[in-house]
Amino acid sequence: MKFVKAILLLESGKTFSKTTGDMPAVLVDVLGKTTLARTVENLSRLGLGDITVVAEKPLADSRVVRESVPGANLLAAPNDQLWRAAEQQFESAAEDSTHILIVRLNAYAELDFEELLEHHRSQGNKVTRVFFGSPENQRALDIFLVNSSRRNDAAFLLRSEMENARTGTPFLATAEKKEYVNFLQHEADLRQLASDALHRVCKMQPAGTELRPGIWAATDSHIDKRARLVAPIFIGSRARICPGAVVTRGSSIERHSVVGNKTVVENGTILPYTNLGPGLDVSHSLVGARHIFNLQRNVCTPIQDPKLLSEVPASAGARTLFSMAKLLIRIPGQIWRGKGVPAPAPVAESTVSYKEVFDSAQNPQVEMPKAPPALAAMRRYGNQ
Repeated sequence: MKFVKAILLLESGKTFSKTTGDMPAVLVDVLGKTTLARTVENLSRLGLGDITVVAEKPLADSRVVRESVPGANLLAAPNDQLWRAAEQQFESAAEDSTHILIVRLNAYAELDFEELLEHHRSQGNKVTRVFFGSPENQRALDIFLVNSSRRNDAAFLLRSEMENARTGTPFLATAEKKEYVNFLQHEADLRQLASDALHRVCKMQPAGTELRPGIWAATDSHIDKRARLVAPIFIGSRARICPGAVVTRGSSIERHSVVGNKTVVENGTILPYTNLGPGLDVSHSLVGARHIFNLQRNVCTPIQDPKLLSEVPASAGARTLFSMAKLLIRIPGQIWRGKGVPAPAPVAESTVSYKEVFDSAQNPQVEMPKAPPALAAMRRYGNQ
């Protein structure tokens, strides 16, 4: 597909709750990489002639965007000139291509682009828009394939900010054709994307090594040998899982995050640079920027106590000081007990089928028998 080029449009202002700060959805890490990076990778594998990311200048200057687009051209648009810059890029790309793919980066999509191109040609379309779903229930995506010669149609599309287009017969992507779309409009969508990838519902691969079936970890992650991991899960780059911690049921611990001693993370996402304190029980939630978003209650709650939830410094020097401070606090207690500080060793302890563990339909909740007054019932994880 060397004769096809792509223009990806990245806007600011479309964010989730305070767990992700002012970061657009496509710049939030999912299993070690942003969906912007994964979109660029997917298009690069198709062998497109050129890929250009047009981003508003504050985003184009950010480290996250620069790291997400290797192999693609990054064009910084002046303030309030994103759509004008995209129109100019279309005119430039049209000079040596036959078709141009225009994508507004507000969703994650795995499409059969070769089938899209064949549909576009067979229908005699000048502009083709992509929909996802079924003939009875379909949703429009901001993905358009445009003939390079149709500059007026492209200008009409971009000047209306993709609200209006002179399109031909639309292309319908379906799950039956092994295509996948996540619209990334809510925290639940972000959580669902991580779960779908870990359960291989989509083609997204975690950015790490599969230590055991369904247990993925970056090579530079630190997992204490006394921690318990129940598949499917992901542990990101430089993330640290402390002694006695439990990570289970489709959870994702993103880069530079810390799960404290004896803290449980169940069916949750811990966003980058997040430090979870010891002894917590976090389930069905997104955690980041000192906020917890509970998906079951649809509520975002700020956490003021740094002993419960804090942020890991983003700079390498500050992270070193942060780690040294925690070590200095820990050493006196270790000396008092006459113990050395054990070196963490990545070990994955899981003997269960991760598909069976996660599928609640196959594993209905078992009612625990009532405990005698002098006993306490303990929560069960995996094969415990």
